Amino acid sequence: MKLSKRWHMILTALVLALCLGACTKTMSYTFHVETGDKIKVAMDITDGYTFSQKEGTFTASMDGRDILTGIFLTGDMYDQYLEAIQGEEFEILKESQQNGCSYIQYRYEGDHIENNFVCWVSDSNTGLFLASLEDQQSAEDAFERLSFSKE
Repeated sequence: MKLSKRWHMILTALVLALCLGACTKTMSYTFHVETGDKIKVAMDITDGYTFSQKEGTFTASMDGRDILTGIFLTGDMYDQYLEAIQGEEFEILKESQQNGCSYIQYRYEGDHIENNFVCWVSDSNTGLFLASLEDQQSAEDAFERLSFSKE
C-alpha cells in the first residue's frame, strides 16, 4: 500500500509540473473606444514579450524593443487605410482571419520599411491599425500572440 501511495504522489507531482510548464501567461486591456465598443486586447506574454498601454494605444514589445503599436479606428478611418494601402509603395502580404479579427498584413517601403496590419474586430464597429518598424517575422510573431474581442 505504501508503494501505491508513493507512486500516486509522484504521478500527481509530475502532472502538476507538466501543467505549470505548459501554461501561457496572458495580459489584457479593455478599451472604451470612440466607436462606442469595448474592445479587449489580450497578449500571450511568455518567452520575454511584454504588453503595455498608454492613452488608448497598446504596444507589444520584446527585449525592450517595441515590435507592434496599435491604435483603434472608426469605420471611416479603416476604409481610408484600406484605400491607402492599394498604392504602389505598399505590398499586401496576407489577408486572413485570426484571433478575433479579419486583417490585412502589408509592407510599406518608403524612406523606411514598415510591416503593418489593418484589422477589423469581429462583431464590432471597430478597426485597428498595428504598426511595426521591425522585420516581417518579428511583426508576425508579435501579432500572432494578440487576440481581440468585443466585450
